[in-house]
Amino acid sequence: KNNLGAAAFNQENYHAAEAFWQEALRLNSQIQEPAELANIYNNLGVVYTKMNEWDVAKEMLESAIATNERFGDIYNWANSLDNLADLYEARGETAVYQKTLEKAYVGLQSIADTPHARQLMITIEQRLASLSSS
Repeated sequence: KNNLGAAAFNQENYHAAEAFWQEALRLNSQIQEPAELANIYNNLGVVYTKMNEWDVAKEMLESAIATNERFGDIYNWANSLDNLADLYEARGETAVYQKTLEKAYVGLQSIADTPHARQLMITIEQRLASLSSS
């Protein structure tokens, strides 16, 4: 279900992605796999952001952030913060957008240098730099 949601999301079929991820959330809630739940919360937060459903998007992303933080998954914690920053950017909340990106960036500096972490840091650096130049 999670992969089907990703495929639908990549095709910009956000309603189908939401349906697949809600089903994945329901199924994973039964087995209580925290890492997978955090991933699904993150995905739902991203799709709800795309659908301009701000409150539920924020709720899902905050659940992903809290779960990843609780289990020490700094990369996915930072990724979810970056996605939360997308929500703030879309809503024009520049100050909290910047603060959220900065928090993710600082967290990423504390983990091993992996290709994924490095790419996320570069993305965040670029986003922060564009704030400074505007």
